[in-house]
Formats: sequence, C-alpha cells, structure tokens
Amino acid sequence: MQESIHTVKPLIFLSSESVKEHGDEIVIPRFLFESWLEHFPKGIPMLTNMTSIDTGVSRIVCIGSSEVGNHVYAPSWILEQLGATDDAMVSLQPCITEMPFATKICLRPLDNAAYHTDLRNVFEQYLDMFHVLEEGATLSVPLEELGGFEINAFIERMEPTPRCRLGGEVIIEFLEPLGGIPEHEPPVEQVTGGSGGSGSMTKEEFAASWSKRFKELQPNA
Repeated sequence: MQESIHTVKPLIFLSSESVKEHGDEIVIPRFLFESWLEHFPKGIPMLTNMTSIDTGVSRIVCIGSSEVGNHVYAPSWILEQLGATDDAMVSLQPCITEMPFATKICLRPLDNAAYHTDLRNVFEQYLDMFHVLEEGATLSVPLEELGGFEINAFIERMEPTPRCRLGGEVIIEFLEPLGGIPEHEPPVEQVTGGSGGSGSMTKEEFAASWSKRFKELQPNA
C-alpha cells in the first residue's frame, strides 16, 4: 500500500489536542484522513505504521483526527521513540493487519518513584488512552501525587504476541523496578500511605514491606 510522506510536529502545537499528549493518537492531514476511510470498517480504530525517514524507526499508532494542511502532529513521546525532531519527515501507511487483543502486559518501572504511588490504578487509567502496545516500548506516566513527575515503565512482555491491540480484559503484571529497593529510609507514611505515622523504617523493614506490596500487585497473588 502506497506510503504518504509528511513533516511532523509535536501535538502540543494544536491546543485542542494537547490533552491527548500521553496517548498514542496522532493528527493527520484531512485529505489523507478522508482518502483512508475506505480501508477501515466503521467502528474500527484507524491505525497507521508511522516511520521516521531519518532513523528508520517505526511504530504503529492510532489516527485520532485530522487537520487542514499537510503536517502530521504526534505526541512528544512518540517523536522521541522514533528519534524524530520537529519538522522531521515521517512516512505513514495504513495498518490493516489483524492483531490479537492483549491478554497480559508485563511492566517494569524504571524509577523508584513507583514505590510511592498506587501503580495499578495509575497504569490502568493511563493505558485507557492507548490502542496498540508492543514489547520494548517505554511508557512515560505522569503521577499527580508527585506533582506531575513522570515515571517510565518498560514493556517487558506482551501476551499473546509481542504487539497487541488494547480493548477488553487484560492482566497487568508489575515487575520489580530497576534499581531494586530504595536504600534510603523514608518516613512511615510514605511507605504505608497513612497520614498519622511518624519515625522511619530500617532498610530491611522497608524492603520487606515493598516486596510484599509488589507480590500483592500480581494477578495471582
């Protein structure tokens, strides 16, 4: 299927789309959007294989809407993973290959900030903004309780295939963050989430507490 080549800009250039910065939807030229409608049955997400001309790196993303002009607009994190800068060239091809729905996602947080938030709730809400995930990608999840600080999580394994669509029931498994158990001694309320505690835990007690918590996060715990 013939590719279409365009310059790409960060999604934040479009104020109406800035709220979708953390999802996987892009905005494409209106003429291209209309010409591709025939490839996708009604109600099926419009997926495209987006490739950086400079780096050759590709990613399947979702077409969220269209805009007058000839530019493509994409979330900053997608541009970073493609190695594409502002006004770089990208090629787009309709992705009509069938993909299974994900049944299990294994995530490995890359920051010890994971120890200070409700991982499952945060990631479930975040993944609602995605249509396709694949092994080897890195997600950047903003944490409201940490003032918008973004925690990165590596997609270590997808089931049943390395690349899957999202939709329906899926098991999310959390692996121990890189760096292991933090070596500092945080206040008790940071560990338990309580507001009335005082004092601190030893490293051994802290490690035991968080090892227990990560086991409880697993689907078969």
